[in-house]
Amino acid sequence: GRGYAPGFPHLEYFASGNTAFPVSLRDPRQLTKAWVYGLLLDGTPKAFPLRTVLGEQVVNDRVADREVVLVGEGTGRGIRVTGEMPSYGEIRYFAGGAIRAYERPEGVTFAPGPDALSVIDQEGRAWTVDEDGIVSPDGEVAPRLYGQLTYWFGWLSAHPTTGLYGPPQPTSTP
Repeated sequence: GRGYAPGFPHLEYFASGNTAFPVSLRDPRQLTKAWVYGLLLDGTPKAFPLRTVLGEQVVNDRVADREVVLVGEGTGRGIRVTGEMPSYGEIRYFAGGAIRAYERPEGVTFAPGPDALSVIDQEGRAWTVDEDGIVSPDGEVAPRLYGQLTYWFGWLSAHPTTGLYGPPQPTSTP
């Protein structure tokens, strides 16, 4: 009885805020089933909401005492389910994108480059983004860090003291 049209067989699960099993630890900073990219560096956990990273494309941050940069490429995909299956309207999910984390060199900040395979440092130099690292024009390598793409509730259950990245807030002037 389960449909296998595009978006199935887990459409009901994605469309619902409910989980398939009880979740004892909840945190209102994110929806229970929001996608996050988690980093655990030197015993310090931090989650980066997928929507935020993909929206900003390049995130410069700090986890524990380490400078990091996350590079996101892609957007959420939409699918409309019609026909024989119950209509859920449009369901949005993340697919076809990528997030990678790298150890950022001391004092270097990055901004999005002209394409997904480059970032620009504060001096205007283009660095090449690849699977193993971000490479400067003179060969310096910012190595790749291991991260994990997961639901917020899963990351939070494994790391209840996790930090959560939020976009920089504008400072107000008196």
